[in-house]
Amino acid sequence: MNSLRLIQTTTFACLLTGCSMFSEKVATTLPQETLLKPDPALHHALVEAARRKAAEAHWEENFVVASVMSYDWKMQREPATGVLVGRGIEAAVGSRTSDGQCGYKEMLFVQEHDGRGFTGPIEVSASGPSTPVQCSALRATE
Repeated sequence: MNSLRLIQTTTFACLLTGCSMFSEKVATTLPQETLLKPDPALHHALVEAARRKAAEAHWEENFVVASVMSYDWKMQREPATGVLVGRGIEAAVGSRTSDGQCGYKEMLFVQEHDGRGFTGPIEVSASGPSTPVQCSALRATE
């Protein structure tokens, strides 16, 4: 496991449980100004995008909390022209199922750019498998 993955995993676990290890780990590993600042509106938009994807794909999960794993949005450009076409961000999204199981999925979220600004909803572009977690670790944002 490389150090970036370790920090990402620690980020998700600490946001769910409220621990302070994340800030201590980051302080010793990364300059504070490189981190994406907490943004409740963004986290809500990511949860909503995950819920839309779950409905579309007929997943059992009810997504309740998101933890951004990227340091910032990554700009996406048309390879041939360099024109900005969108942006992407990685997050772990925690869920509960109807049978009481909890877990999270790492997802890539994207938003299009229309030449003037970022438009339209944030959408799930890719998703990893569900990883089980203790339900007590989830702090729902419902």
